Amino acid sequence: MDSSFSLSICVPTFNRPLELSKTLKILVDQISYLPCGIQHKIQCIISDNKSEYNVEALVNKFRSIIPIDLTIQSRNIGPTLNFEFCYLRALGTYVFILSDDDHLVDGALAAIMDCLLFHKPDILFLPFLPQTGNRFNTLLLERNQFLKRVGILPTLISTCILRRELISCAIGRYTDTNLHHYHYFLFAVEYGEHFEIFEHKILDCPYEDNSGGYNWFSVFGEQLFRIVDEFEARRIDRRVLDSIERDVLMKRIIPVYVKRRIHGVTISQNFGDDSLNDIFNIVSKSCRRFIGYWFIFLPIHLLPTRMLSAIKALHKLFNSY
Repeated sequence: MDSSFSLSICVPTFNRPLELSKTLKILVDQISYLPCGIQHKIQCIISDNKSEYNVEALVNKFRSIIPIDLTIQSRNIGPTLNFEFCYLRALGTYVFILSDDDHLVDGALAAIMDCLLFHKPDILFLPFLPQTGNRFNTLLLERNQFLKRVGILPTLISTCILRRELISCAIGRYTDTNLHHYHYFLFAVEYGEHFEIFEHKILDCPYEDNSGGYNWFSVFGEQLFRIVDEFEARRIDRRVLDSIERDVLMKRIIPVYVKRRIHGVTISQNFGDDSLNDIFNIVSKSCRRFIGYWFIFLPIHLLPTRMLSAIKALHKLFNSY
């Protein structure tokens, strides 16, 4: 295979034919509008986790337009190892893991390639929330400013493009989690020098109810704290990593739990009776130094559901912390 690729766009997928078809159509359309010299610098990889439909037939519809490297795993190896396969398969200078249900906005790929080829960042962050600023301008940020700006958003796999050689020695860590790619991101922030972020929305990326079918609290919360706490930050300001943990607690775990118990709204459809204990255990094991948060979690743990509306007021009070 050609090793002169500038960007490897990798799409791990499993049992999502409609989503994959839409993602590939958008991707192929945007590649087709690029000059031929730029098209040949892009490697497209799809790794299917032994789906129950004919993936090859679906992909072949797009292979007539651009080359696509398709691998169908011999068995379902799970999401983490499927992502890992993509990292190992990639040959480009940069690796972009694109979820099969995330979509690039019009013109995004051309802007991405311009940035990668001419600015040569170590990390390029792709916002999925509305941004201010010119449509495809990028902003260069210092290491800790960049990490503080993006926070936990890189836990969504499609939001960052990473320089492959920078993370090569980190590949293989935390494969017992669903967030190993977040470790790679932190690794790239630690050892990289050049960090850019688009000033405008680049991705259409679902967020609510995008849990992948697992319990959001026990999988996402505990694993994120483990990775952040264990990361040996030397050039990253530890206070920034602490603020990321606080952000997870205050803006993700607490409000999602409260909304679920009052209104039945949740990120994970698998939120069950054990989720209360999951939250309690996450805080107990991973956030002992945030003693003040116990004043929030103890009432959640002890009060009946009908009294949790009071906790919403507490959340609003602490949200600006």
